[in-house]
Amino acid sequence: MTRILLPVILLMILSCNNRPVHEKAAADHTSERTGQRRREARKRQEEHRHEIVYLKNDSLEVNDPLLLANLKTDIVHPGDYHSDLTTFGVVKPVPGNYAEVSVPFDGRIIRSNVKLGQKIAAGTPLFELFSPDYLESARTFLEAKREKEIKEINYMRKKDLFGSEIISRKEYEEARLEYDLADKEFEKNLELLKIYNQNTDNVDISRPFSVVSPIAGEIVRHEIMTGQFLRTDADPVITVVSLDRVRIVANVKERDLYTIGPDDGVEIITESLPDRPLKGNIIYISDIMNEQTRSVEVFVECDNPDKILKPGMFVTVNFRHALKDVFVIPSEAVYQDNEMCYLFLQTGEKTFSKREVSVKSVGNGLLLVRSGLEEGNIIVTDGGIYLR
Repeated sequence: MTRILLPVILLMILSCNNRPVHEKAAADHTSERTGQRRREARKRQEEHRHEIVYLKNDSLEVNDPLLLANLKTDIVHPGDYHSDLTTFGVVKPVPGNYAEVSVPFDGRIIRSNVKLGQKIAAGTPLFELFSPDYLESARTFLEAKREKEIKEINYMRKKDLFGSEIISRKEYEEARLEYDLADKEFEKNLELLKIYNQNTDNVDISRPFSVVSPIAGEIVRHEIMTGQFLRTDADPVITVVSLDRVRIVANVKERDLYTIGPDDGVEIITESLPDRPLKGNIIYISDIMNEQTRSVEVFVECDNPDKILKPGMFVTVNFRHALKDVFVIPSEAVYQDNEMCYLFLQTGEKTFSKREVSVKSVGNGLLLVRSGLEEGNIIVTDGGIYLR
């Protein structure tokens, strides 16, 4: 096998060394042309370098007319700009327009007065409850009311007698003290019944306790069963909500906080009806940052007459932020190295200087300048790469 391979290898080496002369010449000619191009490129680079004179303080002077002609400049003027920010949010009821109704006393439901989806006013009776605890509270209230009436009559009589100098001051003061104590006891029981939204002018221990709605709205949850026994620690059995106005909690990332403000216009868009956006208003921008998501909550409220927005729904929130007297420049005018962002100012007919700037992207190929520029500055908007 070795005897066969050695002659083959020798033939291959000889064939490589015996390439035609014209192939070698073509290769040498190609190499010479490549070298010539490289030398010409270095020469042009050296010539261009001589056309830019570097001065002090990051300034430079350009003497090449062709290079000057390729530099586009613009004068910086402050103006108004509207930036848009899009994020997501969750629809929630407005506090005060949402009520989960449970029972304040242990008892048994004996009647339901409403049905699911029914629109009701504040104070509408929802269901009736037979409760020994309520009957005791009502009895105590009636006793306190009667005691106050008796003490008041006695106090007024003693007051007249004291004015006629028939009784002593001590007897008069004792009667007034008894009346004051009875009045305070009555007020305490009165306020207790008011908490339960009961009609205190018509309390009757022969009637069951009536649970009423604290707000106007619509019955969106109804789990009432006649005969059902409920305890005070049971889950709510009725939910009433008003959706004429809702709240959207939007999450704005830390890097975007600069682009929103309390007076911004807000547009809410649903996935089901993207062609029917709703207008909203910012009511509060949270001062607390979520450490995990690096975002803050922005609370928006909007009218919802057609009930398009429903609690728990995810929506798209568009913020439109108005910026006044700001500098907005093309992104092509700004360059970045490891340490800073900068652009080139034209300081003379042929002189330019490097200027550090702080910028933020506002989309559409534009940058908002936070610092580094003044009104009237002339900046290089295109071609600055030749000055780097």
